[in-house]
Amino acid sequence: MLVDVKGKVKNITLSPNDRLIPLLEAVVNSIQATRPGSSSALTVTAYRNNLSLSTVDHDINIIPIESFKIEDSGVGFTPENYDSFKKAESTFKSSLGCKGIGRFT
Repeated sequence: MLVDVKGKVKNITLSPNDRLIPLLEAVVNSIQATRPGSSSALTVTAYRNNLSLSTVDHDINIIPIESFKIEDSGVGFTPENYDSFKKAESTFKSSLGCKGIGRFT
């Protein structure tokens, strides 16, 4: 079975309150990439837009976050991890509560 990734992503609805779910999914993947019994470095960097926005209700400026960069020293794409990544709704990490859809958020 082939999966149309664009269609899969289009069919996932996130509300404005869910806007950080993709970041959460990426951080969880980084944590899970740590070898059992070892430690791993994890760095999340937020990149801000150069433009500043004023809020209507408050006299403060907000500089929007444009993107995130996540770096870890985990095991990475082992053959098993990469094989799982290529499968939509993979059960590879189901014992950890994963459903194989996080990459689509």
